[in-house]
Amino acid sequence: MLVDTSLVNASAGAAIFHYAHLEKSNFTDAKFNWSTLSNANLTNANLTGADLEDAIFQDAILIGANISGVQYWKSAYFIGADITHIINPPDGFISWALDNGAVKY
Repeated sequence: MLVDTSLVNASAGAAIFHYAHLEKSNFTDAKFNWSTLSNANLTNANLTGADLEDAIFQDAILIGANISGVQYWKSAYFIGADITHIINPPDGFISWALDNGAVKY
């Protein structure tokens, strides 16, 4: 569990966070490239400026997550990811994510 943790500028490339509890954590400018965050709970997490290149967010919970300035999001995998009430999405993110399997309630 990394609930309410600060990992600003963390390098988590190729890390596995399968079913991880990451609620309210601060991942500003973190590198999640090629990471697996499937089924992870990122409710109210701060992902501002994070590198999401080829990251897997399958079935992740991103409710209320701040994704301002995230990078390489179009190469990430969001099938089944809950993007309800996501904060500061880049232009086009919501429609792109929904078209690519994300859900929003």
